[in-house]
Amino acid sequence: MANAEFTVKRLVDAMQQATDETKRAVAAFVKTAAESTASEVGSRYPIGPTENLSRMVYAIPGRYGQITSLGIALTYLTRATAPHVHILEYGTRPREVHTRNGRALKKAANRGRGPAIGPIFVPTAKAARANMLARAEVWLQQDRELV
Repeated sequence: MANAEFTVKRLVDAMQQATDETKRAVAAFVKTAAESTASEVGSRYPIGPTENLSRMVYAIPGRYGQITSLGIALTYLTRATAPHVHILEYGTRPREVHTRNGRALKKAANRGRGPAIGPIFVPTAKAARANMLARAEVWLQQDRELV
């Protein structure tokens, strides 16, 4: 497997031929990656009075990749469901105000754009996925060497 990049597609293909023990181990890697992504993203968001940003980041088992005979999930979704998370990460567009107290202004007042703290979710998820794939690749290589 070292000759080509190990991707999610190659992981799925390898899991179809893997033993039950290997499937359980790789499922644990996937679950750990999803939960660590959710906790890291939640900890990097600022905490306000309601704590909605950090509280609304979670990992749930995905619909695809379920192995019901073993009772494990091979896919997890990490989601940030706060409705204002995109404003925090990417800011807002520049605002111009054309009226004040119902009166038209001669010149539009520039109120600037909302600040952005930069992307948090996507880079964290990409790093966690790469780490998970590396761990799964090593596990699958060891499993094949034992056979």
